[in-house]
Amino acid sequence: MKRKFEAGSRFTKLLVLERNGYKSICLCDCGNKTEVTNSNLLRGATKSCGCLNLSRDHGLCQTLTYSSWRSMCKRCSQSNRKYYYQKGITVCDRWRNSFLLFLADMGERPTKGHTIDRIDPNGNYEPSNCRWATKLEQAQSSNLHYITFKDKTQSVSAWAREVNLPVQTLFRRIYSDWPIEKALFQPLRQEIHNT
Repeated sequence: MKRKFEAGSRFTKLLVLERNGYKSICLCDCGNKTEVTNSNLLRGATKSCGCLNLSRDHGLCQTLTYSSWRSMCKRCSQSNRKYYYQKGITVCDRWRNSFLLFLADMGERPTKGHTIDRIDPNGNYEPSNCRWATKLEQAQSSNLHYITFKDKTQSVSAWAREVNLPVQTLFRRIYSDWPIEKALFQPLRQEIHNT
């Protein structure tokens, strides 16, 4: 008797999203989508999008770079991520479909203190718009972003200094669509209790 399955069935790291003839579109736990033949799913020949093999064969899934790539793909594909998903921020096909191509374009993540940074914060994750940067480098580049409140315009960094907030906190509030006055003046303690 043939085993039957449908959308929502799980095979190791793969969740079936859609069946299409003898193949299925699956979402891997790492965030990648992949097309797999149904027979390979049923007999256990295909267990992931390929990331499982990377982990076993090369240890790449254990690296900081892989962790950054996986997080980038996840935050742009989950509907509960308000800023990235709902604002249409995407990962280019080249990177979304291959960690190895991402690695070739970006190189290894230099240190644990570096994260992937979009040069244009409204742009997508793609080779021409990304770099590895520390929090300090990201804060310094925030001088390019301005906020106007009560006829006063200045950089996010300058506002953060003026209202005694960490720059990253102010950026997060703004990109989470907080009203400007609340983003600037709500105390950190109050924010912690409200979340």
